[in-house]
Amino acid sequence: LTGVARTELIKARHPVLKLRAFGGGEIGDLSVSNIEGLRNTAFIRLCCHSDPRFVTVARTIKHWAKARRMADRRFGGIAPYTLQMMVAEHFRHEALLEGSALQAAGAGPRGS
Repeated sequence: LTGVARTELIKARHPVLKLRAFGGGEIGDLSVSNIEGLRNTAFIRLCCHSDPRFVTVARTIKHWAKARRMADRRFGGIAPYTLQMMVAEHFRHEALLEGSALQAAGAGPRGS
């Protein structure tokens, strides 16, 4: 793949291949046969499109947690997706996304 400097295989129920750029930044994750992951991604995408502030807050929280080595489940931390869900719940609770498609989708990817 063009632009990929290295990869890291994360062993889990649904293995994930992490793709890293030459500068050390993350390009993204690749997973196969993970329908739940697709639903989760679609939900987060909906949150991002519903309110541009969601992206800023979610990225800031993720950066904050990573800087404190708190954003890696393999080492007892919190999964980045969980952090994003916490931001989504805060936005829903504060009615920051009211009237959007997010409200029609429920509180989470499974309507929970």
